[in-house]
Amino acid sequence: MPASTRRSVRLAIVYGLLLAAVEFVAVFLLYPVFGFLAQQQSSLTLPILGLTIHRSYARNLAITALGLLVIRSVLTFAYRVWWVRVTALAELKISDHLLRIYAYAPFGFHVSATSTDLMSRAVANVNLVCQSGLVGLVGVVTSGLLAFGLASALIVASPIAGVLVAAYVGLLGGGYIAMSRRRTRRLTDELSGQISHVYGRVHALLYGIREVTVFGQREDYLSRISGSRRKMVETNSRVMLLQDVPRTVLECGLYSSVLVTLAILLSTKNPARALPLVALFVVAGLRIMPSLAQLLGYLASARTGIRIAENLAAEAREIQSISYEPTSRGPLSATKATLTLDKVSFRYEPEGPTVLSEVDLKIPFGNFVGIIGPSGSGKTTLISIVLGLFPVSSGDVRYGNERVESNNPDWFTKVSVVPQEVLLTEDSLLDNILAGADRNDDRLRTAIRLAGLDQLLEELPAGLHTPMLEGGARLSAGQRQRVGLARALYRQPEILILDEPTSALDSDAEAVVVRSIDALKGRMTILAVAHRVHTLSSADLLVRLEDGRLVSADEYRTLP
Repeated sequence: MPASTRRSVRLAIVYGLLLAAVEFVAVFLLYPVFGFLAQQQSSLTLPILGLTIHRSYARNLAITALGLLVIRSVLTFAYRVWWVRVTALAELKISDHLLRIYAYAPFGFHVSATSTDLMSRAVANVNLVCQSGLVGLVGVVTSGLLAFGLASALIVASPIAGVLVAAYVGLLGGGYIAMSRRRTRRLTDELSGQISHVYGRVHALLYGIREVTVFGQREDYLSRISGSRRKMVETNSRVMLLQDVPRTVLECGLYSSVLVTLAILLSTKNPARALPLVALFVVAGLRIMPSLAQLLGYLASARTGIRIAENLAAEAREIQSISYEPTSRGPLSATKATLTLDKVSFRYEPEGPTVLSEVDLKIPFGNFVGIIGPSGSGKTTLISIVLGLFPVSSGDVRYGNERVESNNPDWFTKVSVVPQEVLLTEDSLLDNILAGADRNDDRLRTAIRLAGLDQLLEELPAGLHTPMLEGGARLSAGQRQRVGLARALYRQPEILILDEPTSALDSDAEAVVVRSIDALKGRMTILAVAHRVHTLSSADLLVRLEDGRLVSADEYRTLP
């Protein structure tokens, strides 16, 4: 929980104490007022406190009590306005913190996780944590303090009757809490999983809308999403019902206990003397009922949010436990050096199968190395290690004479990558090329020229300032690849990684991209993964991987 939110929670508790004190004084002041209304006495002694109040003060007491109740209502409204803002800011900070944990998690975590699960946790689940957990937790305290203040007024007015009513209602509420605890935890876990499931199905529909449309699967997807949402809504309804049931339970318990107490008081020898106490119990009962109902409702809500918070916290701790830090974060002084892989082996898990086995490779600066091999041979894992995304299980990666550690920001400034599917955001083309870096017009012109984007800029209505739709929907696959290449080149890397850069392109688009790559030879070290071997015709070295082993490293030759 953010420090500012913890301070706000403490302030909310103090605020709750203030409201409870105001409520206690206001309700207790009504007791002598009711006494003077029921009996023609010149004075009245308050129970326990032993204070004697004269009849002449009755009007002032009534006005004071009503004034305090009005003040309490105004303070409650002000509190709610303030607390809505506090919870909104808390949700923002917690969501940002969780996204930061995900963003800086080891790359291996993202390989095994799904983006829709992470999105649902960082958005929907965090919303539940704040709106159910945080609001509920503070609501339990403030409602509890308010109920305690009202109950204290009853106990001071009539100790035995007040204690009996409070004990009876407390046992009733406590019994319900004990019985519903396990069910609340189970439903909360179900709801969290169902939210992620719905996010995943909606993402699959919208992300794959082209295939879904062509294959005539729209109704099938919509039906599945509707079914998943129905389950989620039903589970959420049961969770909400668990939060509403306490009101009925407490209404029955409180009203029955108050009625029994009133019957006992009215059966005394002098019922008129009991009328002030009867009136106080009725007024206090009507005011305490909403507070107690809110208390149990908030408690059920808090347990829902806390359960989700526990799951998110456990995941965050797990991520942090598997996070790795490089043994040295010092700057890499080597520039335009030879890249060496010395007996590099890799496993995703310590006891898992070997994905790469003792790979030896030496690449002088400026060379173009093509990497080929069947699917599952370890090509993508190899370039991920070169990029510094995975720590090697054994062996070394060196640049010049310096060891390259994984997850090293200084190494990331020397490498760049063009993935098979280039990510384009809903920003301008310029923003997609800069990718958050400062603008330098000379570097920008060079990157655009080397990537072969000149013609595309002439065709776009606003040039570099043309907004891109989600995923670059209006660009061809070849154009998206060239945008990705321009983005990578703008960083002026010493090592450029190309992961299947032409796999989704037609022959004409492929030829343009290949020419762009060929123009980069000698300027930087290039590693390119490809299934189409002819796209690597200008490579200085062709490396073949099979079952995680480097089986050959030769100059390019036309395969039969």
